[in-house]
Amino acid sequence: MTDFREKMLLKWIEAPRQTIKRWCIWWRESFAKSAFFKTERGRFMPVTIEDTTLPASLLLCFEAADLSSRLRGLLRFLAPLSKGR
Repeated sequence: MTDFREKMLLKWIEAPRQTIKRWCIWWRESFAKSAFFKTERGRFMPVTIEDTTLPASLLLCFEAADLSSRLRGLLRFLAPLSKGR
């Protein structure tokens, strides 16, 4: 993550730096390599989702009029990951 992106995330999310770094590791390592994502990423073809820019590259796959609608689409997509926990 670039210094600029890190600063913007810290400003927008208002979470501790270590939390954001932990989230980035989860997106780029755990999520990107998960069986769920390996199976589901094909539904976004022909769009290429870059593991190195997750979750932003995935968020762009959800067509919507505004960011909050895109985020809702992303959260619906991720919902199966929270089942059974």
